[in-house]
Amino acid sequence: MDEKDLRLVSITVDPKRDTTKVLTEYATRFGADPARWFFLTGEKDTIYRLAQEGFRLGAAEIPHEKRPLSGATHTHSPRLVLVDRKAQIRGYYISTDGEAMVRLRRDLKKLLRSGE
Repeated sequence: MDEKDLRLVSITVDPKRDTTKVLTEYATRFGADPARWFFLTGEKDTIYRLAQEGFRLGAAEIPHEKRPLSGATHTHSPRLVLVDRKAQIRGYYISTDGEAMVRLRRDLKKLLRSGE
């Protein structure tokens, strides 16, 4: 196994704004390989259920009266999730933590070598 087996999946928490067209433009801007990096959208309730019950991650729409000056309309966990071929969660990593990103790379390489 090698890194060719790696797949990245990004799921919007704002499907109303993040249409397929918007996600495609985002992928293009970041040079995402469409065979390896998938940008997904769907029904809001389904996405939130997947985030909260499937991945155990926070995701929520910010009520209008509580929205920050930045204009943010949604909030979500900063964690990345490492999932194996059998859809088993292998680890959580805070995307803003450098040490967590080192652990993610290490765990990912180990998982790719194992073929699981």
